[in-house]
Amino acid sequence: ADFDASADGGRDSWEASVRQQLEAAEHIRVAVSGLDVRFSESGDARAVFFRSWRSDSRNDSYRMALDLEPSADGWKIRREQILD
Repeated sequence: ADFDASADGGRDSWEASVRQQLEAAEHIRVAVSGLDVRFSESGDARAVFFRSWRSDSRNDSYRMALDLEPSADGWKIRREQILD
């Protein structure tokens, strides 16, 4: 699902959803290919790539984008989006 830090539920809800998916699977394999990262003049970044997720309960492959912002302890995902 898409994630937007400014949307209802925010980061805590998104992190809980991801944590639930990870804990529910006995085996997970995630592959990323075709990574393209672009930096804006404001210092933010956008990463677009193809992600393949395989587990005992899920099998998905799609293009996605992550909008990232720098923070004191590293890069933070501001928005996660599945692309058409």
